[in-house]
Amino acid sequence: MSLKGKLVHVEVTDVGKVRDHNEDAIGSQPDIGLWVLADGMGGYNAGEVASGIAVKTIIDLVTQACKREKRGDVES
Repeated sequence: MSLKGKLVHVEVTDVGKVRDHNEDAIGSQPDIGLWVLADGMGGYNAGEVASGIAVKTIIDLVTQACKREKRGDVES
């Protein structure tokens, strides 16, 4: 079942009052009802890289699983 056109969403993150840049990452696949937010752990090296990789990986894996399920080739 596709959720395309049935949901309206907005994605927003904020740097806050302590940091000078935002290391959070957010992504979505509204067709399958998936939203992912990763906290970049401000203050650590490459927090924005880690959060970006996490969001992309989760979206890719869940999207692939949904495609396999739709085709009927999910292993039980």
